[in-house]
Parts: sequence; C-alpha cells; structure tokens
Amino acid sequence: MFVSVMGSSRLNDEGRRAVVAAYERRVSQVFQHPVFGYRVTWRRAMEIQARMVLSVVDGTRETYVGVRTR
Repeated sequence: MFVSVMGSSRLNDEGRRAVVAAYERRVSQVFQHPVFGYRVTWRRAMEIQARMVLSVVDGTRETYVGVRTR
C-alpha cells in the first residue's frame, strides 16, 4: 500500500482507494443527532455542525454543541 520515494512514504493507488473506500463507508453510517434528535449520516452531520458553528459566530445561537464519535 505504500511506496518509498526520496526517503518518504506515500500511498500507492491501491492504498488511496482503500482510504477513500473506508472514508465513504464511515460518512455513510447513520446515527441519531444529539441536538436535533433525528437520524443523519456522518456526511450530513458535518454540514449540520458547520452550520451550527456559523450560527454561533453570527449570534443566532448562543452555544455550540459538538458531536462525539464515542
């Protein structure tokens, strides 16, 4: 999965495909959002959390509540 180039290690094509596939599997998993209570994928949760940060910055929400993975 790795190749050595000029003293550093890099992912080869097979390694990159494995990392992307693992990422896609993870962000496709569904869980219950702790603030809003509905089921979302991790991909959607990242968008929701970004919007929650923005709402704290622009003053429409007082506090930010993060999502814990475990």
